[in-house]
Amino acid sequence: MKKCCVCGTEIPTGRLKILPNTKTCVNHSETSRYVGNIISQGDVEAGESFQEFEVIRDKETADQFDHYKSRLGSYK
Repeated sequence: MKKCCVCGTEIPTGRLKILPNTKTCVNHSETSRYVGNIISQGDVEAGESFQEFEVIRDKETADQFDHYKSRLGSYK
């Protein structure tokens, strides 16, 4: 039986069946949603191929980001 790397308790069998590589118990799992935002990218025509990506982890900022994104609409 695997143990949680945070608290040392045994990880339930059902959790291990669904997430075989998990390292934490349910209480210490990261369940919040992450949102990403591309903040800069290279110029493809100039042969630059990079993207700088911001990861937003807190719910309030993610909600604000979703609100702004919905107001802007699709830019693709």
